Amino acid sequence: ARLGELVFERSTPFMPGGRLELPDAGGAVPPAVCWVLDRDLGSIETVHGSVAFVQTVGVSLEDLERMRLTSTDAVVSDLRQTDPFLLWPRS
Repeated sequence: ARLGELVFERSTPFMPGGRLELPDAGGAVPPAVCWVLDRDLGSIETVHGSVAFVQTVGVSLEDLERMRLTSTDAVVSDLRQTDPFLLWPRS
């Protein structure tokens, strides 16, 4: 619910490569999320324009720090090497 509120408040769309820190996340949810193009659904062209199917990915504090130093895409690419579905929580 808090993620929805933040997106509404900030008018931040779910775009691949983007991320959002959740400062009051607590232990049950990740401290940040990012968005990637869904690996199975991807994007399609329709008569009404493009549609991209986007996956929300939980981001750990360690991964968030790496994203700050490099990029969201670089860290997601590394994560896919061991977790192709980008599931949360990662062990």
